[in-house]
Amino acid sequence: MQGRPPPITPIFCINGEILVTNADKATALVHHYQAVSSDEGYTQEFIERKLKIKEEFPAWLETHKHDENQNYNAPFSLFELETALI
Repeated sequence: MQGRPPPITPIFCINGEILVTNADKATALVHHYQAVSSDEGYTQEFIERKLKIKEEFPAWLETHKHDENQNYNAPFSLFELETALI
């Protein structure tokens, strides 16, 4: 302590570059999630199936939203969440 600020421990190191500011970290996260969310690594067949499911899902959800066995938006407790994650 002795009146000196604690040393900065790098949290993000991308391609050898240490990111210190929150803006730089946020930008790195944006680029990462943009890359992993893109369709570039998918086959054309998968992309077509993905688009078809995207189009059909709202109609499917509407027909099943009152199904007691498929209550997708039911509230759940923290205990239930933790149990599901284990």
